[in-house]
Amino acid sequence: MTIALRLQAALEAATSPLARAALAVDAPALGLAWRGGTADRPFRIASITKPFVAATIHRLREEGVLTLDDTIARHATAETLLALTRGGYDCGAITLAQLLSHTSGLTDHSVAPGFVRAVAADPRRRWTRAEQIALAMRAGPPIGPPGACYAYADTGYIVLGEIIERVTGLSLAQAVRRLVRLDALGMAQTWWETLEEPPAGAPELQPQWHDGASASDWHPSFDLFGGGGLISTVGDLNRFLAALLAGEILRPATVAEALATPAVAPAQATTPGRNHSLLLATMRIGKRWCLGHTGFWGSATVRLPGTGATVSLSINASGDRAWRAMLDLLELIDTMLVAEWCSRSAGAKLSP
Repeated sequence: MTIALRLQAALEAATSPLARAALAVDAPALGLAWRGGTADRPFRIASITKPFVAATIHRLREEGVLTLDDTIARHATAETLLALTRGGYDCGAITLAQLLSHTSGLTDHSVAPGFVRAVAADPRRRWTRAEQIALAMRAGPPIGPPGACYAYADTGYIVLGEIIERVTGLSLAQAVRRLVRLDALGMAQTWWETLEEPPAGAPELQPQWHDGASASDWHPSFDLFGGGGLISTVGDLNRFLAALLAGEILRPATVAEALATPAVAPAQATTPGRNHSLLLATMRIGKRWCLGHTGFWGSATVRLPGTGATVSLSINASGDRAWRAMLDLLELIDTMLVAEWCSRSAGAKLSP
């Protein structure tokens, strides 16, 4: 069976009766550029938006607009600073680097008790950035001192989104599009939901599901302000990640520095097998580590070690089962690509 047929079989096995999966695999070492499932359908990429936001911050650093050692006290709005201060945070101690790497100590509003239930119960509610920051403040005290621990937090990225708007004078969508060079990269099916018009002729969004119920009518404001917000396709995500790691968005030296993971101990066992650099997450896929990011809807974009393949996929459903299916599919794809490479290169060694 060819590698294309094996990929197709794996994708079909990961597709549920409700949600259809999408997959893009680009492995230049194998001469492979494969698309399957609903690869042509845009979808909410959720937290995969974060590397776009991070790249925007790094571009602003390259332009001399800010530094990663700047504190949020220098750039955030008075409203946000007041909310964080009342929540017990020292805004003069939290840096942009700590927000990027989830080491700021901020509590995550997206996992606050009842948040997702509230969204599902009132799907057309229009959330604001300020409401979500306030929700994080009510969810609990700081996880720890700034820089002392790793604790994944959407809240940090919505603060970064606000800072991007303040220092550029642009909307978050405009700033990301310009600084990440989405148009120059040919990412024609990528846009910020509700903040930009969909491209002419864009296909209908891929339906997405939560706990077996349709979530396609959830108002995008529940995940819009920098922790999420972008619409894309698996093909466009592959294009973005490949360009990012190749130094086509940021200077190669910036990429190398940003990928140096901060040396902090995990704060909690809420994100096992995962850490975060100043640009991308480092994730365990099977027994190997890879660079990339995941999203709420069982989605991921990753660079697999060894074969150097770039893989993006979406199960288009949230929850533990969808998450497990996504990770299992990534591990299976990695195994298949390594086996294919070895069969073509007998005796040769894979890169680490």
